[in-house]
Amino acid sequence: MSAYHVLAVYDANNAILLAISNTDRANILDIAFREENVLITVGVKHYMLWKISNKCLTSRKGIFGEHSDILGCVAAQRELVLTGNKNGELYNWKGIVISLSLIHISEPTRPLYISYAVFCLKKKKN
Repeated sequence: MSAYHVLAVYDANNAILLAISNTDRANILDIAFREENVLITVGVKHYMLWKISNKCLTSRKGIFGEHSDILGCVAAQRELVLTGNKNGELYNWKGIVISLSLIHISEPTRPLYISYAVFCLKKKKN
């Protein structure tokens, strides 16, 4: 048995495997599709941007810099990707880099692991 986790993407309506790949050894806590063929996985020391192409998954690891690297949740819609961490911070990502730390809650409600979060994404009217 491999020490690495496996990510598999299926077309559930037609029971077809679209792509499969090893991830890494980090625990994955959440996943979200940004677009039809682009998804994000997050977890303990883990942020990966995945692209599906020709039945293959390719990935790029996130760059945390000095930010907390334990992410418990992710919400994504096209170019907008938000993650929440164990310290109560909300990060806005541009590709694989944190572009903005939006919120810091002084005392997280779930200090060990974030089990869920709710993000409300509203489309801006022109």
